[in-house]
Amino acid sequence: MDVEAFIQSGREYLRDNDFYERELARRTFRFGRLAHVLSTYETSSDPEGALAIARGVHSLQLYNDGSRWWIVSAVWDTGQRTIRFPRSSWRISASDRSGTSRSRGT
Repeated sequence: MDVEAFIQSGREYLRDNDFYERELARRTFRFGRLAHVLSTYETSSDPEGALAIARGVHSLQLYNDGSRWWIVSAVWDTGQRTIRFPRSSWRISASDRSGTSRSRGT
């Protein structure tokens, strides 16, 4: 699926529904200018996350060109609400928490 097909696949849903994504935990492996980030998340139609839709894992590969980080690849696996995640070593500190992101169709 190319980028345009991906955008089209969610356009109607996002036009008619609220969509929130909340990061639950993150693990970053950094080697020089390269980084690999595994981030667990939960999606919801409610800003407080009370109505969970799904949980999943983002896998991001990043490259730093000396002035900024670039996303080289992004892959995710969306599982069911009951997916189990690693515990303590994946916790996000308060200073790292990016909060909930909200999307509404364009």
